[in-house]
Amino acid sequence: MSHTHPRLMTGRPALRSLLVVAALGAATLLPAGALAEDPPGTGGVMLAGPLGSRTGTDVADPATPPAAGTIAPFSTYGRDPKVRLWFDGDEEDGEGWMSWDVTATPAADPAAAPVSLATGVAEVPVTGVDLTAPAPGDWLVLATTVAGSSGPEGTWAWHLVVPDRTLPAEIQAPDLVLFGGGGTVVTDRGSGCYLGTCGDIGEIPPAASLPMIRLDRPDEAIALTLSDGSGIATVTAQAQLLNVDESAPVTLLDGVDVAGTNVVLIPPPPSVGRWRLDLFVQFTDGRGDQGAFARVAVPRP
Repeated sequence: MSHTHPRLMTGRPALRSLLVVAALGAATLLPAGALAEDPPGTGGVMLAGPLGSRTGTDVADPATPPAAGTIAPFSTYGRDPKVRLWFDGDEEDGEGWMSWDVTATPAADPAAAPVSLATGVAEVPVTGVDLTAPAPGDWLVLATTVAGSSGPEGTWAWHLVVPDRTLPAEIQAPDLVLFGGGGTVVTDRGSGCYLGTCGDIGEIPPAASLPMIRLDRPDEAIALTLSDGSGIATVTAQAQLLNVDESAPVTLLDGVDVAGTNVVLIPPPPSVGRWRLDLFVQFTDGRGDQGAFARVAVPRP
């Protein structure tokens, strides 16, 4: 399916975290499980799973690796996942790994014997290695590689979480959820891509059909979270005053990097009235992005 992203304007308000329970809304079911040939990521040496790719943490001394609890967890969503170690290199130019050793140690027992996920030596450089996933549980994964003529060489770590549940045939793309004025709404889904599957809604839904948040105060921030509690990479937010001819959109956030937080505070629209809120979120771990729409009612002071 073709996909179009409406690019939104930007601003620089400060953000802070807020603990909110994410309301679960209806979500589009999308294909999951299989890894793309070159899964999306954010650079460096990557560990790819059913929910995207996570950059590894550099390990200066493999003899004293970091504790798993010091690294943000990376979930596989279910047991027996496909897992892959990779980096964005060019094998035709001789860039890649000539040898690798990938192990997993129980996060709760760092002294336990590590489980081998993959070990090997290549005749020609490779830029990706399929791994044998560990059993359900929390694991510290360490990957040590030796490069060919060029490529990343060293040791990297991940905190891998393998839930003890069956991986579904399809994974739900999370909804964008808003909290304000004591109420919670699930936004209307816009165009977006998730785990390689894209959808284009074609046009903005009619304002009257959009869910509405009614703020208690004109200066009350709106909390944004995802229905599955997963991380947010960047947020763009615009507000358009409704029932006013030729009103210009107001930028509330402009592609702000929120570093994987679970909840983002969006500044309220600047004046009393009813506004259409246009959102654009990039998910963490290269999972994709999503547009969304809602209405916000700002009260008089």
